[in-house]
Amino acid sequence: HLIWILRRDLDNHEYRRHIGRAKVLQTDLVPMLPEYIENEEFSDVLIRLLVVLTNPTLLLYRDGAPKDNHGRKVFLELIDILQGYKEAFTKDRIWAALAMRLHKVLNVSI
Repeated sequence: HLIWILRRDLDNHEYRRHIGRAKVLQTDLVPMLPEYIENEEFSDVLIRLLVVLTNPTLLLYRDGAPKDNHGRKVFLELIDILQGYKEAFTKDRIWAALAMRLHKVLNVSI
């Protein structure tokens, strides 16, 4: 389970960085959202995974940005990966799917 793996990632955030470098969010996860939004269980897990992957980098570091060179390099790489995720969320289909899911969860009219 990918969420479980990410929550237990190593101190150097190896798994998160690998997923980011492979562009899994942009090429696989985000495009899946509109296709599977009707499947409640799958879309809930997918949305949770998107939230975990797009959390701000500072949330991963309790003591602030690292001071050492290697830690700083990893920190900046994670920020770069997050910035790359932004473009994946520019498609109208993604926001329409999220709005539909939110509508169902909150049971309100759009």
